[in-house]
Amino acid sequence: MGRSDFGTDTRAGTQWEDKARVYLQFTVGTARVATWADYHADADEWEIDADAAARLTSQTAATCEIYYFAFAESPSTQRVGIGTGTIIYADDAASCTIYDETDERFIVVSGSLAPLTCRLRLVGTPNREYSLSGLMRYTAYHVTANSFTANTNVLTGTIGSSGSSEYLYVLPEDADNLRLTLAAEGVAVYVRTAFTGTELQAGASGYLTLPTLENMGRWQLVNKNNGREISLPILSTVTATANSYAVRLQATVTNLGNGSILEAGFLLSESETMTNPRTISCGTSSTLSQEVTGLKAVQTYYVRCYARNERGITYGDILSFETPEKEAVGLEDFGDDESWDDGSGDNPSGQSTVTQEDYGDDESWDETNGEGPSVQNDVTQEDYGDDEQWDDGSDDKSTGQNSVTQEDYADDEDWN
Repeated sequence: MGRSDFGTDTRAGTQWEDKARVYLQFTVGTARVATWADYHADADEWEIDADAAARLTSQTAATCEIYYFAFAESPSTQRVGIGTGTIIYADDAASCTIYDETDERFIVVSGSLAPLTCRLRLVGTPNREYSLSGLMRYTAYHVTANSFTANTNVLTGTIGSSGSSEYLYVLPEDADNLRLTLAAEGVAVYVRTAFTGTELQAGASGYLTLPTLENMGRWQLVNKNNGREISLPILSTVTATANSYAVRLQATVTNLGNGSILEAGFLLSESETMTNPRTISCGTSSTLSQEVTGLKAVQTYYVRCYARNERGITYGDILSFETPEKEAVGLEDFGDDESWDDGSGDNPSGQSTVTQEDYGDDESWDETNGEGPSVQNDVTQEDYGDDEQWDDGSDDKSTGQNSVTQEDYADDEDWN
């Protein structure tokens, strides 16, 4: 049927396993034939599909592409699934000679398979999510069409608990202008354009360390909208306007550092070292303004502003301010004497203790010293025009009038 020699299995330098399959793309003149060859370990030879071999012109030199997929997913005569662990070997410049004999056709293919992709592992913080662009991975090979389906957003996933990803077999999206982009927070992305001589090269095996703000390595943090590097934000000095119980704090983010504000606000503390500060958030605004209530009177406070963008957090200088004493309320805060109480007595209200001088005559005044139920003077006989209207309260009467007698009525019938 046909024989070929592809050498030993390039994965480990050992003999091919029984029934290993390579895919072949012959070009003879203007004809192109897609087929495959299966290895028979017992005979130590490859057998090419008979139908495909019959379509080839005899004794004509041909070019041939060879593909081998180690650890392929569901390979068939029409399609090969390429998983994240599939290694692709290829030779796109193999030679082929076809011989017709009386009872058999021989096809001799000479080629050398080499890895088409690089073997890559990502290393970083466990459980970290990543989305890395600039690389692509083949996901399928279509035999008849001799074409690959590529995924250019292949590196999307999560770093394992061990701190590394599984091995991925990938290719640079642009081999002449290598550039990897790793998604970050806000408008920021990590970009890397410098690689070692073996990184991201076909057949190379290695790893890439994902960057963090604390360890950037060869990566650069840039704004994805303009490509310029992101730096820390810059802040103005805090201004504080205080009374005995509240303060108005104000500041401005004067430079965003080519990033976006992710959080900004103030830190307020009674300690000069800003121990256990109270955080007053102003959201993502670059103009910071907030009123803080519930402060103590005659207390020194310390305050600083802060702002965080994709590159990190910046703290402004510490400002101190002192709240004044609470204002004592005096007589002059009221329009007359009657509304005033200096608080020196036991009067529970906010008014002054009323004295005799607050009334125009004696009849309206009762100096009860807080024991009488009214604020009127004890009524005396002189306050009434005749005796009949007066009761001095010496008996058990509860009213403020004199006890009524029979003499107060014109005849006996009206009196009881």
